[in-house]
Amino acid sequence: MIHTLDYSRYIFRLENKCHKMQVSLNKVNPYNTSLIGYEKYAKSRKMTIHQAASFVIARRYQGFIDKI
Repeated sequence: MIHTLDYSRYIFRLENKCHKMQVSLNKVNPYNTSLIGYEKYAKSRKMTIHQAASFVIARRYQGFIDKI
């Protein structure tokens, strides 16, 4: 069912809602976050791959650079 989700409409509505609520929305490139999270953080911090990927995304937002 996820393949039927209209991502462009979702992003558009999310941006509008953030603008109306005066909340900042920052976009981060999620390229290779699962791989980096698995290699660097999942094993040592006992995270799932998805949790580690979100951890890498949060680090990218904060300005840290994680490479494979």
